[in-house]
Amino acid sequence: MGFIKEISTFIILLISYIGIYAQTCCSGGVPLSGNVGLSSEDKGLFQFQLDYDDNVLKTLKVGDRTLNDDSRVRHTRSVLFQVGYAITSDWSVDILASVVNQERKIRLGGSEDITRTFGLGDLALLLKYKWLSVGEPEHTSIVSGVGVKLPTGPSDLKNDFGLTINADLQPGSGAFDGIFWSQIIHRLAKRPSLTISSTFIYSRKGKNKDYLNAFMYKFGDELQVHIGIGDRLLLGKIMYDPSLQFRFRNASRDQQEKNVLENTGGKWIFIHQDNRFWLKENIAVHAGFDIPIFGKVEGTQLSPSYRINAGVYFRLSFIKNQKDIIEF
Repeated sequence: MGFIKEISTFIILLISYIGIYAQTCCSGGVPLSGNVGLSSEDKGLFQFQLDYDDNVLKTLKVGDRTLNDDSRVRHTRSVLFQVGYAITSDWSVDILASVVNQERKIRLGGSEDITRTFGLGDLALLLKYKWLSVGEPEHTSIVSGVGVKLPTGPSDLKNDFGLTINADLQPGSGAFDGIFWSQIIHRLAKRPSLTISSTFIYSRKGKNKDYLNAFMYKFGDELQVHIGIGDRLLLGKIMYDPSLQFRFRNASRDQQEKNVLENTGGKWIFIHQDNRFWLKENIAVHAGFDIPIFGKVEGTQLSPSYRINAGVYFRLSFIKNQKDIIEF
């Protein structure tokens, strides 16, 4: 009964929190906003995470209907480097940088048209504040943050014919974006290693005023909601963190000048499974995948088919005798 009571309490708090968040928040390129945001840690702790991410799109859809067409495929391969620092027990800052390799293949009869781009991606900065912490040890916490995506990546790369490549294949967006981020985490009192979490990310896209050297281009604003559960198990001498997450993504349609582009934007629900293995107290490796379980696009578009990622995580504290303590 205690477990059921804790779950019920978390759901009630989450529903209330969603209501508050919806009232205070206003309302592709590479979706950096969905990757930014490391865990909240103790004062003086540095976090480093290096990931490889491969997002594969080969499902052609009209609305929520899948077409029998395999003539198109697209890969977005990214190397993501994220660093975080806990300034105090409540304030922290995260920085996310990327290198992006995009490839689009279209088969036309017996020929194949291939477009590739490669370059430094945009840079995301996020300042976070923990404004609620309940329990001893901490059972429920809420952390919120605001940030900005800087247009550090190129947005005007050209193909072999000297023509500027479409905006969605560029490593950068050519615009400043606003990022609004918030997370609620609840640890069960009888098993602190078991966590229920939800993360809300809203990205307010800016305008590239020099698209094709003549036009304004704006990617659609984006909302993501992640709800998941994770635990920590002991496999011999190695700690193992499995997690399962559902992710909802809603992207508005892109805009060029005053024209809304028809075949952009949509809604998706993904299931994400991740496995993290702690090789030492402060070093971990992880691997995971995303699979869409629902997708509805605007117009006709390639939609995500699957996504795989893997990486390494490292943390370093400058506070003497500070340790990661997990109760089983």
